[in-house]
Amino acid sequence: MASVNKVIILGNVGQDPEIRQGNFIVAALSIATTRKWRDKAGETQSETEWHRVSAFGRLAEIISQYVRKGDPIYIEGRLRTRKYEDKQGVERWVTEIIAEQLQLLRQKDSDEKPAQAKPAAQRRAPESTYDSDVPF
Repeated sequence: MASVNKVIILGNVGQDPEIRQGNFIVAALSIATTRKWRDKAGETQSETEWHRVSAFGRLAEIISQYVRKGDPIYIEGRLRTRKYEDKQGVERWVTEIIAEQLQLLRQKDSDEKPAQAKPAAQRRAPESTYDSDVPF
């Protein structure tokens, strides 16, 4: 049976991206999305959700050059949950979006167009080291 793992978010960058470079470049972002609705009394309510986003390779390079805190951004990618060990040796789980496509939505003062990056076969994220046979 086929399956789909696709995430699309449009939100604002919460802080300047964290860039790490080793064998490959990685960008870590925090993106806020806000849902608004009216309650039974007609009052506007809102709820903000924070999303962890990781990008690799060329997408990470684009993020390091153009993305800053507060920027509106469109991200397409896939959801990944992984286990890691923190500094105290405690096992932790984290769910993040692995970016495969992005579009910067900030309007610049100059004639410069927002950067856009599309996925390519050679820009795949490195395979993770966790066991993908998670029972549900």
